[in-house]
Amino acid sequence: MKKWMVVLMVSIGMRGNAQITFQKTYGGINVDHAYSVQQTTDGGYIMVGYTQLSANTTNVYLIKTNAYGDTLWTKTYGGTYDDQGYCVQQTTDGGYIIVGETQDFGAGWYDVYLIKTKSNGDTLWTRTYGGVNADLGVTVRQTTDGGYIISGHTANFGAPFHGWNSYLIKTDASGDTLWTKSYGNGAMFQELGDFVQQTNDGGYIISGSAADTINTSPKIYLIKTNSFGDTLWTRTYGDTIWGEKGEGVQQTNDGGYIIFCNNAHACLIKTNSNGDTLWTRSYGGSGGEIAFAGQQTTDGGYILAGYTTSFAAQYGNNIYLVKTNSNGDTLWSKTFGDYVVNSQDIATDVHQTTDGGYIITGYTATLGSGTMDIYLIKTDSLGNSGCHQWNPATVMSNYPTQVNWINSHVFNGGLIKSHLANVGVGGTVYDLCSTEGINEISPQPTISLYPNPFSTTATLLIRNYELGIRNGEVQIINLLGQEVKTIPIINQNEITINRDNLADGMYFYKIIGDKGESVAVGKMVIE
Repeated sequence: MKKWMVVLMVSIGMRGNAQITFQKTYGGINVDHAYSVQQTTDGGYIMVGYTQLSANTTNVYLIKTNAYGDTLWTKTYGGTYDDQGYCVQQTTDGGYIIVGETQDFGAGWYDVYLIKTKSNGDTLWTRTYGGVNADLGVTVRQTTDGGYIISGHTANFGAPFHGWNSYLIKTDASGDTLWTKSYGNGAMFQELGDFVQQTNDGGYIISGSAADTINTSPKIYLIKTNSFGDTLWTRTYGDTIWGEKGEGVQQTNDGGYIIFCNNAHACLIKTNSNGDTLWTRSYGGSGGEIAFAGQQTTDGGYILAGYTTSFAAQYGNNIYLVKTNSNGDTLWSKTFGDYVVNSQDIATDVHQTTDGGYIITGYTATLGSGTMDIYLIKTDSLGNSGCHQWNPATVMSNYPTQVNWINSHVFNGGLIKSHLANVGVGGTVYDLCSTEGINEISPQPTISLYPNPFSTTATLLIRNYELGIRNGEVQIINLLGQEVKTIPIINQNEITINRDNLADGMYFYKIIGDKGESVAVGKMVIE
C-alpha cells in the first residue's frame, strides 16, 4: 500500500440551513484531475479521476467528501503505469462502481478498467475488458437488473485500421460480461460512443462523435439500441466546418433526448424520441467554449458545464456554467477560476444537488497547491459559490444543424480478466471559500500531528493560533464515519491524543472551532 501524506485544510465559517456553497481543491504536488462527481445518499460527494505519482505513473483517484467538501477518505487504484478513472456512480448497495482505463492490467495496450468498491472505497472486485489494441471505458451506469452498462471506444472488434469504434459492454452484478458490442459503419475512421444511459424501454442511448477520415472534422453521433445492444437507429448531427462532439445525452421528461455538445461553442440539441431535432442552441462569446457535461434540471430546464476562452483572461480558460429553461433559452451563466493570463480552470462534470444547487468538478492549474489540482465547486440554485466567480455576457444563438441517418454495423467482441488492484491513499485539500461566501482566499491553518503513525500518544499542533480555536474540540472518527472519541480544546494549541482503547488502524481527526465550525480534518494511523 502506498503511504503518502494526507493533510486536509477545510472551510472556516458558520454552517446554517441555507444552501451550502464552497470551492475546494484536492491533490498533491503533481497533476491531479477529476472527471466525474456525484452526490451520495449521505449528502456528500464522490469524485474520481487520476493522480500522478511520478513522471510515468498515474493511478485512479477516488475522493469521498461530506456535504461541505471535507474529505472523509481517499483511495488510489492501479499499478506502475497509466491507470485513470473517468466515471463513478454510487451503487444500490452503498458502494461505488468506477470505470476508466488501465495500462497495467488486461490483454492489450490499454484496456477498459472496472472497479467495484465497498462504501469505504475498499475493492470488492476489479475487471478489465478488451483486445490486443487499445480499449477505453468512459461511462458506467448501474442498470435496472443490478448489473452495469459501460460505454467507451475500442481499436479492436471491427474498428478500422488505426481507427476507433464505439464500444458497449453489458455485465452482470459481478462484472462478468453478458454481451459486448462495437458500432461502426466500416467507412468511418472514428466513431466514439463515450456516454451511455439506460432508457425507459430498457434499451440504451449513446452519444459521442463520428468522423469520416483522420483529417475530417467530427459530427455528433447518437445511437439508440434495444436492451441487447442491437441498434434501433443512429444519427449524426452537424456540419464538418467546425467539428462537433456529443459529450453527454439524457432522456428527457417527454421521452425525447437532450444532447450536451460542443462545436465552436457549448451547445444543446433537443430531439424527439426518434432522434429528430426539435431545436438547437449554442452559448458563448467572441472566443470558444466547450461543454463537457450537462443534465436536465428539476424545473425542466438544463445545466451545462465546461470551459470558456471568451470570458477568461488572455490565453486562459475558466470554468463555464450555463443554466437554461426548457426551451434552451439562457437564464444565467457563470464563470469560475483564476482570472489571470494562461489560467487553466476546466469543468468536466456537473449535477444538480438535492438542495437545488449544483456540484461541479474539474481541475485547476492556478488555485491549488500542485501542478494541477482537482477543483470542486458547490453553488446555490443561482450558480453562486462565494468567490472566484463572474457573470459573463453569454450570447445564445440558434444554429442550423444537419441530421443524417447512417448505417452502423454491430460487432461482438471482448475479453474479460480479473485481477487485484494496488490500493493506496493520498491527497491534500485546500478551501478557497466557505459557506459564507468569502470573496477572497481564506487563511489556512497549519495543522500537524506527530508522531503519525503512533502507538500510544500523539500531539496535535495548531500553529495558526490567531485563528481563535480556543474552546472547541477534536473529534476522532473511524472509517465508518462514527465518532469514537472527543477531546476538548480549552485555550490551547497543543492537544494530546491518547490511544486509550482504540484499535489499530486508520482514523480521521476533525477539529471543531469555537462556533461549531469544522476547521480542519486529517488522517492518523494507530499501530
